[in-house]
Amino acid sequence: IIETVHSHTFAVELAAKLLENGISTPDQLLTRLQAEKASFHNEDKIKIIKDGQSSKATYYNHIHTLFSLYTLSLKQQDIMCNLCFLPSTGISARIFAKWLELPTLNEINDLIETGFVQTTTRRTLSLHPMIQEITLSETKPSVSSCHTLLDSLQHICLMHGMEVDYYKKLFQT
Repeated sequence: IIETVHSHTFAVELAAKLLENGISTPDQLLTRLQAEKASFHNEDKIKIIKDGQSSKATYYNHIHTLFSLYTLSLKQQDIMCNLCFLPSTGISARIFAKWLELPTLNEINDLIETGFVQTTTRRTLSLHPMIQEITLSETKPSVSSCHTLLDSLQHICLMHGMEVDYYKKLFQT
């Protein structure tokens, strides 16, 4: 598996978490990755440009394959869609959950466990740039699909005279 993903650290990490969660057996995962590899054999040096960002084709495709092997719930897909708007520096998990009107952090914690959502010791959430790119292409965020987040942000912006201590993160989002 490691050789198949060209020892790409992030792809190896996602593969390990996929195996740890029992979503796939090692043989199934290897077969799927080898099938994907055969379809773009020796493309390591070919760069792809998507939405103005370039990335190595094989790494992008390996991570896209690993991403597709996970079966995310509709709620998790919605959270991933909204996470695309977060600044690369991340934001507090509690604040983000409040913006999405989530009753608990359970779904976010599940996404952290899969490796799709990165977190720091201070519970700051962010997406890896490749995961963000894949999520953008898969979920296609829009005003209608992200209305809860946008309504929350608008509500906060309309609170004149109120101090918002995370205003930088708010405006970056």
